[in-house]
Amino acid sequence: MKDKLIEFLSKKVPESEELDYKEAISDDIGKDLAAMANGKGGFIVFGVKDDDGAPGEIVGLMSYDTVERGIQSKAKDTVSPPVKIETMRVPHMGKRLLIVSILPSRYPHVYWSKNTASISVRRGSMTVPMSKELYDAKVSVTPKKSARAGKPVKQYKSDIINHIRWEWDYDHNAIPVDLTPLCVVCQTRLTIKDDINPPKDKSVERGLETFCPQCNKGFKIVRVFTKRDLIEDHVIPKIENAIRKKTWKDARERLSKSDAT
Repeated sequence: MKDKLIEFLSKKVPESEELDYKEAISDDIGKDLAAMANGKGGFIVFGVKDDDGAPGEIVGLMSYDTVERGIQSKAKDTVSPPVKIETMRVPHMGKRLLIVSILPSRYPHVYWSKNTASISVRRGSMTVPMSKELYDAKVSVTPKKSARAGKPVKQYKSDIINHIRWEWDYDHNAIPVDLTPLCVVCQTRLTIKDDINPPKDKSVERGLETFCPQCNKGFKIVRVFTKRDLIEDHVIPKIENAIRKKTWKDARERLSKSDAT
């Protein structure tokens, strides 16, 4: 993404529905974050002046931490539901630049300012009010529901983590739900339980035990002490990372196609 940003700046690639330049963070940045999330998602580059819709002077940022905290706060506190974003620090020409990636949402995000609500979307390089037709289309979607969490599901995925095939759904905020452990051989659902007989010798690793009734095989997952540790510390972070990579890749592909045209 760093190379792509340098290309955008050198070629003066103009702003679009999925690309915006900001000199610094503003009080109403939540409105722009919500607008991109309400559309196709996209990128906001901080530290670059907006020269009539094209990248202007590279001024850089005083501090990465301050800007990142401010953006995260605005995405959470001024937008409902909160916008899912990722940040990437890009040093360029001795300046600090920050790329903020906004994930697209199938549900409308509302921006709040002084107890006043507005729903916006990107149109070209502008942030404009969302049309009634688009709003109706978004709110009329009836997604599949997660039986366990009751959350709207966006896409189904699976991956092998800790010798187990995990299947999951994730909602419009890219949060994994309905984790299901399966046997990697026969796809039978597994039951994972804490180690029944933990070793008395502390030098021996404790772990979890699982057993496939179809294959009649069992194995032990070491270096993980409880089922909660396995899911919260080992499985969910890897799944969330996979979701982030997928959404970043999709956004980059859309941006590249837009640039090509």
